[in-house]
Amino acid sequence: MIAENSILVYSDSNELNKYLTEIGLQNKFSIYQIVDSSDILALPGFILFIDSKKINHNIKEILKIVSEENDFSFFKIVIIGFLSKDLFFQIKKNIVFIEVVYSKKQIQELVLKSFKMNLNMSKKETLLKKKIYRIVHFQNLIREKGIIDIYQLCVAYDISKRTLRRDLKIIKELFPEFEFIVNGNWNENSN
Repeated sequence: MIAENSILVYSDSNELNKYLTEIGLQNKFSIYQIVDSSDILALPGFILFIDSKKINHNIKEILKIVSEENDFSFFKIVIIGFLSKDLFFQIKKNIVFIEVVYSKKQIQELVLKSFKMNLNMSKKETLLKKKIYRIVHFQNLIREKGIIDIYQLCVAYDISKRTLRRDLKIIKELFPEFEFIVNGNWNENSN
């Protein structure tokens, strides 16, 4: 769902499209022109620029979904132009409002800030997936053999003994019925 280098645009502004094309070329970002409101949720991207004149009932509903869902916490929406007060108060999270007058520098700062935030979210997600995979594997080892070898696991997963200790603590908390033997020395200086 998330594309680390895609900008979505739902605007007829030649000036905005020119700025975003230049920013895209400089930073190797892809630019997708939104054709239909459903493209907002269907196309991958880390930031959406939308002209306030294009906001209709469907767009309002999509913006509410995006502003309420945690799955979209990486996704930044930039609305350019003026909004009605009712819409402003309904959708605040992850949304930036810019009046009609804007500069290339302002647009570039928003894009780069959103890109960096998105990249950090991707890294955190990757680290979490690795941790879950390790813990599941360790849990399977414990179930099968009942023995954990500190050195082997630290080398195999390229983790510190401290990380292994934390992972095993999670297993003990989640599966208190599992009993296992730990082979090796917990001292960080020893192998």
